[in-house]
Amino acid sequence: NLLVVCKVENDRKGHGVDFFRFEPLTLIPIQTDLINMNLMTPKELDWLDEYHATVWNKISPLLQDDTDRLGLQWLKDACKPIKRP
Repeated sequence: NLLVVCKVENDRKGHGVDFFRFEPLTLIPIQTDLINMNLMTPKELDWLDEYHATVWNKISPLLQDDTDRLGLQWLKDACKPIKRP
């Protein structure tokens, strides 16, 4: 996945400090079969579920027509919430 660094607009004008955040350029499900869930913190697992929800919400509408049922099913399976250890 590719990320872009974006400047965060804030209301702390004049403090001379800029803040930045990452924003995804590509939205691809992360292959959870390759992740050892026992090594991840609850916060990291939450992030992974939130990322997959974002992927589903932005990409699934592009696959809603009847021409790509297999693609939609693959995306649904790839973006489902992960099982917690």
